[in-house]
Amino acid sequence: MAKKLIKLTPLEPYFLGGERIFEINDGNKHYFIRSLETPSQTTLFGALRFLGIQKVSNTKTLSEEDKANIGNNSFDLEVEHQSFGRINSISPLYLIDNDNKFYVRTPFDHKAGSFDERTETYTAFEFADKKITDRGERLFPKKNEFNAKDGVADSWMSLDGSTVLCNLFEGVVKVGIDKSKKKKAFVKKEYKRLKKGFSFAFFADVDSNFKFYQNEIFLGQGKSSFSVTVDECKELTNDILAAKLRSDMVYAQSDIYCSGDPWKMCLFSAIETRDFRVFTTKYEQQSSLEQYQKHDNHIKLIRAGSVFIPKEGDIDKFRDIIENYAHAKIAGFNQIIIGGTKK
Repeated sequence: MAKKLIKLTPLEPYFLGGERIFEINDGNKHYFIRSLETPSQTTLFGALRFLGIQKVSNTKTLSEEDKANIGNNSFDLEVEHQSFGRINSISPLYLIDNDNKFYVRTPFDHKAGSFDERTETYTAFEFADKKITDRGERLFPKKNEFNAKDGVADSWMSLDGSTVLCNLFEGVVKVGIDKSKKKKAFVKKEYKRLKKGFSFAFFADVDSNFKFYQNEIFLGQGKSSFSVTVDECKELTNDILAAKLRSDMVYAQSDIYCSGDPWKMCLFSAIETRDFRVFTTKYEQQSSLEQYQKHDNHIKLIRAGSVFIPKEGDIDKFRDIIENYAHAKIAGFNQIIIGGTKK
């Protein structure tokens, strides 16, 4: 097996979709649509598979060598026991700068405050004593530790220190027309631009004979161009990040897919969710309408950056619930870090 560090650098503003992002119907209700700031785990996994295709054609028919290299089917979060040729798994998403410093989403227990153009230091909430509620024991931040108006942290934290960077993304508005309509077809689209000097990055665990054929990729609606670099590299350890968290804290490094409400077994949680719908490509189909399929099932993911403090004695049970979805972890979902030092 081999570990590869893959960096994707946007060469222009990009538009990455999510659930409802592309909806411009309902009487033009969603006439202003915004791109996601970062690619999803399935987008990263799809990008890796694209890089392993020998020859890209309009029909997208895979050769036998392609199938051996990347598998025959798109990753489907709801289907278990899929195989992807010489691809074993990928890591969660990172940001990386020109000095090869890595950044992850700032844990949502960060005392964020109102962000302007500035640099901050990761500062976790301090908690008051446990309180009995109608839902059992719960922990709450001390007074003035959390301001609901500010919300949770929307930033990125360096792995080699505690530096928190915000405003790494900016919007670029473009005007479009929904050609399928005769009325109310006007639409504004906010593309995103990643700050200069930064790239998206992830690690790929592949067989030693996995082959990369492409050095450029086009992602998102409008097929924005990204340059690609692939380097031999050992995957990062989580020790530094774990040491920054409470010993009873669970941090979601990637989006989490699971059934039920795992936060209900926690003393404290600071989470956000996002809507997700599986989108697959069937290479064997000839027409574009048949090749690209958007599934009907609606999925709600717990966003990367979310944090949990399970009830005393339940941290292993909580971890088992999250890590039970082995198939999700192939595409970098359900990656968690448990704190290693009490704060």
